[in-house]
Amino acid sequence: NIRSLYLLKLNLPATWFILAAFCLPHSARGEIIQAKMPNGFTSSAEYRDTGTDRPTLIVVHGFLATREYQTVARLAAALFDEGYSVLTPTLSLNIDNRKISLACEAIHTHTVEDDTKELNYWIQWLNKKGKNKIVLVGHSFGSVTILSYALHFNNPTVVKLIAASLVVDEHTLGEKLIADQIKTAQSLLEKG
Repeated sequence: NIRSLYLLKLNLPATWFILAAFCLPHSARGEIIQAKMPNGFTSSAEYRDTGTDRPTLIVVHGFLATREYQTVARLAAALFDEGYSVLTPTLSLNIDNRKISLACEAIHTHTVEDDTKELNYWIQWLNKKGKNKIVLVGHSFGSVTILSYALHFNNPTVVKLIAASLVVDEHTLGEKLIADQIKTAQSLLEKG
C-alpha cells in the first residue's frame, strides 16, 4: 500500500521512530517488581496495570520456564492489549533472582508447595494494591500450580482459574484429586 511504500523511502532512524511511535503495541513492557519470597529467595514479576476495574490476571509459566517463555509472554501481552491488568511472575524454583529457564536435567530443589506459596505472595501483593478480582491463568505445569493454590488457599479475591495446556500428573496431584477435579469439571460442563 502507499503507506508501506512511503516508509520504505525513509532513512533507517526515521523508520524506526515511526514504527516505535505507531506500530508497536502499547503492551511493550511493564514494571518489573522484585520481592523476597516466603522461601527467602528473591524473585521478580512483570506488572502491567491498565488502571481499570476489570479483573487482574496472573499468568503462571510452565515447568522450569520463566515469564519470558514465548507462549506466556505473548499471552500476557495479548491480555493486556484486551484491557486487563496482568502480572507475570517468574517462580524462583529456589534460585535467587532467577532469570533463565532451567534444563530438564537440572537439579530440582523446589516443590509444587514452594511454587504455590510464591503464587500466594503475588496474590497478596495485588490485594495490597487494591486488586480484589484476580484470575489465575496457568500455562502447562503452571496450571498445576494454580490448581494447587486453589486446593491449599481460600482467597475470595481469586474469582477464576484458567488452565491452558493443562498437565495432568498423578504423582503431583494425586489420583483422588484428579478424579475429583474431573468429576467437578464434568458437572460444571453439564450445567453450562
